[in-house]
Amino acid sequence: MPIAGALTQTSDYGMRPDPFDGTPDMHRGIDFACTNAVTPIQSVDNGQVVEVERSNSGYGNNVLVKHEEGLYSHYAHLYTISVQNGEMIQKGSEVGKCGSTGNSTGPHLHFEVMTKNQYRSDVDPAPYLGL
Repeated sequence: MPIAGALTQTSDYGMRPDPFDGTPDMHRGIDFACTNAVTPIQSVDNGQVVEVERSNSGYGNNVLVKHEEGLYSHYAHLYTISVQNGEMIQKGSEVGKCGSTGNSTGPHLHFEVMTKNQYRSDVDPAPYLGL
């Protein structure tokens, strides 16, 4: 899991009302609530950090990790980032702290699983997390 301990899932993968304007929108990840910006976010598996972005829009501060078998995990809306581009990390390594950067309505982790390096998740992350 990307957050240790009890998790509150606040949004599933799939169609939902956009949180800003209410229009139907495809949500391409799973959102997990965080209590504050000290909640560590951890890598779900061993891999290599292939992109680190610090931004005030979209996904905000976010990290993309490439894993074996062509899978990627994406961690978005982070308050801080603890890894660098190109770094090899282990399952459970901290990638950052939970936040509300970018297009976000409050502190949470937006987590995606992708089968290719792109910002458009094409799979439901729930089965990969055992949910």
